[in-house]
Amino acid sequence: MAENNRVNEFQQQIALQQHIQQTTSERFAPEDDGLRNALTAAKEQGLPEIQISPIQGKMLQVLAVACHAQKIL
Repeated sequence: MAENNRVNEFQQQIALQQHIQQTTSERFAPEDDGLRNALTAAKEQGLPEIQISPIQGKMLQVLAVACHAQKIL
């Protein structure tokens, strides 16, 4: 019974994390048509899926602005 409770707790934590990630992405880094087209084109060309998520991109953008970055590799 205790094992079932731990599994249930774990599943609830995962569901909450997914909800937070989805809501954050939708509000602060929504995918636009340009991004969707680029991802589709890359997949059609057989390129490896190495891109970062939209929310990771937004975080990098915030960090670059915060430190007044002039160049980004």
